[in-house]
Amino acid sequence: MSMYHNRWFRCNIKVLFTEKRMLVPRLPDELWDLIHAHGAAAAIQTAFRCHMMRHTTSVEWPCLRSRLAEALSLDDLQRLVRSEHVRREWRREMDSWVSHTDGETMRDIAREVASGLWDPPMERAALRCFLV
Repeated sequence: MSMYHNRWFRCNIKVLFTEKRMLVPRLPDELWDLIHAHGAAAAIQTAFRCHMMRHTTSVEWPCLRSRLAEALSLDDLQRLVRSEHVRREWRREMDSWVSHTDGETMRDIAREVASGLWDPPMERAALRCFLV
């Protein structure tokens, strides 16, 4: 029994080392660079999504999302989601948005965001530079 196990173990180790010798060292440098670049891009995308969408981790978010969807058009909702200050308020004061905000107030806030009242002047100027 132990002889069979030992033979199986030696055989599998031999296959593993053979595969490792065949696959790993023979990859071209360009392929290794591509693999590392892909991993770095995936890490950056994950960090960006976590930063932009961290307001969705709140327990109250599904309720607020449904109220926003009922009260606002898709364009207004996208404007709110793009505004860093609105997202920050959703993270810090989610309960006030859920319990004290009606549809008309949400539409007023969407109009304020569209007119630039929620973004500081420096950010508006920086955004205009990138959008031109």
